[in-house]
Amino acid sequence: MTDTDRDTESAGRLARRTVLKGAALAGLAGSAVSGSASAQSGENTITFESAGDETFRYRFSVTGEIERIRSDDGDRFVDEKTVEGAVSQQRLDRFGFTGELRSLELSGPGRVFVNDELVRDTTDPLANRVVVESAGPTVRYRFRVTGRVEKDEFAGDDDTVVDSKTVEGEVGGEGVDSYRYSGSIVFDTPMEPLTVTLELNQGE
Repeated sequence: MTDTDRDTESAGRLARRTVLKGAALAGLAGSAVSGSASAQSGENTITFESAGDETFRYRFSVTGEIERIRSDDGDRFVDEKTVEGAVSQQRLDRFGFTGELRSLELSGPGRVFVNDELVRDTTDPLANRVVVESAGPTVRYRFRVTGRVEKDEFAGDDDTVVDSKTVEGEVGGEGVDSYRYSGSIVFDTPMEPLTVTLELNQGE
């Protein structure tokens, strides 16, 4: 490998790792991410579609009521406003509901459609990593991504993935939290005593 080739490779690695301190991270990566999908009042449908052999698990709640359109007995009505279930082998489950979609929790690869419009896709690879560090006092933080986010090896029990796009956590005492995500990322809270490191496109 020539000196020019080494310089090019080194520059590529540096471009994938970005460290930001303090308020420099606010508003990173463009516009804010919209919250959970909602539909107009009236009759709506929500469809859960498995992307392969692996099980795609879900739990959702609405402000109105839910009716089963296409699912099996393993999909359970927690109450009239909440259902949890699973689908695999590229099959799908479908429900009708009134009101708005209030919460949506997903695990595994699959897609979610509300009124036949794609609102979540968990089949995309989590190619990016974010590391949040504190040098002293405990600090609470919240961030959102345009793709999907999951806890990495250093996230603690007090750190919560609110839905597949939003994280609320805290870190302190020289602690470290880490997450894997896809898409872009936006922090909603002031970043005063924190150092945030972005490791991008790790899947390439």
